[in-house]
Amino acid sequence: RTAEGRPRARARATAARGAMGGHGDAAGVWRRGSAAAVAAVMPCSVAVREVVAEAAKGSSWNPGCALGAVAGRKRRLLARASAALGLALGLASLVFLARAPALPPLAFLPGPSAGGRLGLLAASPPPVAQRGATLVARTAAAAAVATAAGPRAGEVARPSRRNGDVPFFLSEVRAALPQELFVPDEGQFLQHVAVDYLRIAALAALGAVAIPAFDYNPLVIAVYALLQGTLFVGPWELGHQCNHGAFSSERWANDFLGAWLHTTLLMPYWSWQYSHAHHHKWPNHVHEGEGACPKVAGVGGRASGMDRLEAALLEVGPEAWAVVHLLIVLGLGWWGYIFFGVSGAPAWGEKGSSLFFAPNGMFPADRVKRLEKHRLSLLLLSAWVACLAAAAWAWSPALVGALYVAPYLVCNVWLIVIVLLQHTKEDLPHFGSGERYAPDARPFTLERGVFYGTVDRLGYRWLGSELHHEAGSYHVLHHLFPQIPFFKARAGTEALDRFLASRGCAHLRKVDETPIPQALWEVGLLQREVAYSPTTGDYRYLVAGRTVAEP
Repeated sequence: RTAEGRPRARARATAARGAMGGHGDAAGVWRRGSAAAVAAVMPCSVAVREVVAEAAKGSSWNPGCALGAVAGRKRRLLARASAALGLALGLASLVFLARAPALPPLAFLPGPSAGGRLGLLAASPPPVAQRGATLVARTAAAAAVATAAGPRAGEVARPSRRNGDVPFFLSEVRAALPQELFVPDEGQFLQHVAVDYLRIAALAALGAVAIPAFDYNPLVIAVYALLQGTLFVGPWELGHQCNHGAFSSERWANDFLGAWLHTTLLMPYWSWQYSHAHHHKWPNHVHEGEGACPKVAGVGGRASGMDRLEAALLEVGPEAWAVVHLLIVLGLGWWGYIFFGVSGAPAWGEKGSSLFFAPNGMFPADRVKRLEKHRLSLLLLSAWVACLAAAAWAWSPALVGALYVAPYLVCNVWLIVIVLLQHTKEDLPHFGSGERYAPDARPFTLERGVFYGTVDRLGYRWLGSELHHEAGSYHVLHHLFPQIPFFKARAGTEALDRFLASRGCAHLRKVDETPIPQALWEVGLLQREVAYSPTTGDYRYLVAGRTVAEP
């Protein structure tokens, strides 16, 4: 703008603020908040410059550390990148706070009396209670109407009514549960996010000193990776919760936080969101089920290399198959699924269901919006990989590999363990009927898939409740109502047990307290096929060392 145009621009801005009325103050807060964010970022940039410069001098700051001897050009790039990242995070946080005025104050934030800038969250009574009461009332009313009306108009009557194995609808379960379970608590959720990141940051700081000090000893790296990879599962599970809307009643807030949590763990957020939604829709279905979907004996060919390897190992003995099976699944299962759709739903056809390579069966070219979200996920992943590459270039590829890549690999193994044990067990059936399957098989219903095909694993104990946010401990409730936050899962499961007992169906919720190593060995003995069991009308896993599927 020219010097003559500036007064006119200021006058127009003043008139616009006056026309906004009450929003003028919000705009002022936004400007002051932006300035505060910039002011907070600049000292960080200066601090980074000083630290890197000190390392480049070759002083005794941290001998042997890979941070030493960094070129001046790299130092400038690193400082500018850190400033840009800090500014982006600061502005993004302000956008979140501006668009989510109902966010309750966190317990550890200073209030106005303490002079804290973040005390504005507690300056007035938060309206979250009113919003929660409204949501509870609407949910209860909708559940009551659904219970009284039964199936919706045009809905096919579920066979569970006739067969009597699941003698109720999900709407009846929801009406019986305390409706406050369905009200999100953003403040409590964000506290878990903060605690997880503080744990990870503390361990990473220790590793950044210890690993170079021990000259990148493989044993030291392995111990660090095992601990840090176990902690990585926490943010991953929180991203999974955001995927289901358990963080906030605002979808944009769930996607904003969830995309950050998953992208920083190299998971394409929206791609996996659709894949996981399909899994929730068809749990333990032999044709539509997504993830850990077994083959059906007698359907399709058995000419792949894995089929030949399985047949050869079964000739050696069940133990040989179990060992190799677990090594392949835990070591390669994650990569096989996300890149090539291995164990994905057969319904996707030959094009498969890769989360990276599209168009394919899951992300066809004619589903434009779905494909656009998939590409946005990959774009965010590319940006994060670029950040990792910049860090490796500025510091050391070996250090970035030890601090991030090694724990990431351990985290992926944990995810396979958790997902596998949730729906895979010798006595957990799979369902499917039609031309390609047994014509007299019990038809699939969502109630059957959840109650008969899902198990609550209590063998995780403290690890599952404290670090993994109940990822595998209360999975039955999660499949029924995934929008319930994990910190309400225990109370929700207790209420579910009371409902099932009142209906005489306490046996429907499957619970297994087997220690996780033993449970994994039992899964390793299972073959990659299920066979139809006429006595139960469903499909059961073939077990190594047995000739037929036994219910």
